[in-house]
Amino acid sequence: MSMIVTSDSKATLRDVKRVQFGILSPDEIRRMSVTEGGVKYPEIYEGGRPKLGGLMDPRQGVIDKMSRCQTCAGNMATCPGHFGHIELAKPVFHVGFLKKILNFWECARVSNF
Repeated sequence: MSMIVTSDSKATLRDVKRVQFGILSPDEIRRMSVTEGGVKYPEIYEGGRPKLGGLMDPRQGVIDKMSRCQTCAGNMATCPGHFGHIELAKPVFHVGFLKKILNFWECARVSNF
């Protein structure tokens, strides 16, 4: 494994051995979210600062050069960003997955008969 440090970032680069993609369950999303209870307010700022519980919640990362992340204490160069979530009243489909879901459903329906 090569350990290279570039001048752009202090993060160590490593060789990628594999990549895996998947879909998180609602419980996994809630557990990984840095916004306890989800984003609750549509406002971005309050008093000129990112609003806690708002769309730009400071726990999700840094938005200017002078700030520190409230989750990892990183700055713009070192904070990777952290995701929050929004609790919706009803489940919704991600349109990017809709065609795959319909194809899967069609295959599952045909194979059950």
